[in-house]
Amino acid sequence: MARKSRRPARALAIVGVLGALPLGGLWLGGKSLAQRTARSEAAPVAQLVTPVLSARRAPTTMANDKSVKDLNVALAGLVAKMPSQGCLRVQFEGRPIVSQRATDLFEPASTVKIATASVVTELMPADTVFTTRIFGQLVDGIVQGNLIVKGGGDPLLVTSDYARIEKYPTLSPTSLDALADKIVAAGVKTVTGAVAGDESYFSDQRYVTSWSSGIRGVEGGPLGALMVNDGVVVSNPIKPNNPSKAAATELTRLLRARGVTVAAEPMGSVTVASGIPEITNIASAPVGKVVEEMLTNSDNNTAEILVRHLGLLKGSSGSTEEGVKVVNDTLASWGFEGLLVKDGSGLSRGSKLSCEALVDLLTRSGPTSSVVTGLATAGSTGTLKEVFVGSPVQGLLKAKTGTLTNVKALSGFLPVKDNQPLYFALILNGAGLADQGNYRPLWESLGKALVTFPSTPSSQGLVVR
Repeated sequence: MARKSRRPARALAIVGVLGALPLGGLWLGGKSLAQRTARSEAAPVAQLVTPVLSARRAPTTMANDKSVKDLNVALAGLVAKMPSQGCLRVQFEGRPIVSQRATDLFEPASTVKIATASVVTELMPADTVFTTRIFGQLVDGIVQGNLIVKGGGDPLLVTSDYARIEKYPTLSPTSLDALADKIVAAGVKTVTGAVAGDESYFSDQRYVTSWSSGIRGVEGGPLGALMVNDGVVVSNPIKPNNPSKAAATELTRLLRARGVTVAAEPMGSVTVASGIPEITNIASAPVGKVVEEMLTNSDNNTAEILVRHLGLLKGSSGSTEEGVKVVNDTLASWGFEGLLVKDGSGLSRGSKLSCEALVDLLTRSGPTSSVVTGLATAGSTGTLKEVFVGSPVQGLLKAKTGTLTNVKALSGFLPVKDNQPLYFALILNGAGLADQGNYRPLWESLGKALVTFPSTPSSQGLVVR
């Protein structure tokens, strides 16, 4: 009992001592201040005139909160029109503004390329290039036997005449014309055999197995490690089944136009024999530029070739299956759960992504990554060249489009306040939603809402002066 009775007294003593400490500190501090003031020439003491709860103390927070609320209201009409099989995510500085079924999984179409691009830029060094090499026994201007073109998986090899007729011009082409010039500069005047294509660098599987018959050879493929003009021979309206032979055909044409005699007709699917010397080569642009081409123009062949590079780099072979496994495994390692990618381009049915995942992939990559810089610009470039024309977001909004039967998707960003991006993803699944009359009003509604952000004066405008 005695021990209990002493506790209040001890507590009071401690409180007394502790209470005295601030007073002592104030006395010493006041004395020191007085001494310093006396030594100065009566410097005026600044007064605290701004309350703790003031716009001067938190202008940025107040401005952001007001803008977020206003954008939420502006997007309400779009949200109300969203199909049940669709999602929407709008995000600013990591803060979701609208999140409509954003974690649900939907068919993403070509927005799959955002996932492909993210993994490629993560796993491939920035200085990676894809080299096409020329081999042959060259003696005194004569190539004895075949002149062999060995593909290195460069998806952007084009001839100048093909580039002029492309719907979406290749942004960072590797010129086959320049390669022909280098062959001539190396001293080649005659080829006693043929120009022959070697596509052994990775799998010669022409199509992704999950592609429908209506897509094969039209939207993508035939694929190979040696492709020129997306497998097209300029003088032939029908795309050949063997892209390495098509490449040899185009190079033969260019060499003959430069006065080189080529005795035999082009060949495909050969392999360079050991010991055959290299005559010359040409390298692609760095891989980041290849990724930008894939995104801006929604280049399906480039996407699939990049996936095969991933399979060769991190898997067991340069095949679509190995590359897709690398993509899915990498996404899982980043913490994305439940996502499924079935190819690199999004042409396959059965891939599953969420609006939240698309936004997270863009923000994870960062504003200077080719994953972001490669997105098409509204009303200006690539697959958005003829979209949002006359809209307030023309020239500003950048995004990746996605289209399959009954699927339409759009994911990207709008540079807004202080150049900070307003990220978004919109996926629409359902009958007829890929028809312009159905999806365009929703896209336009999204653009008109996004461009209103921020809706308040800048944070500086809120500061009390």
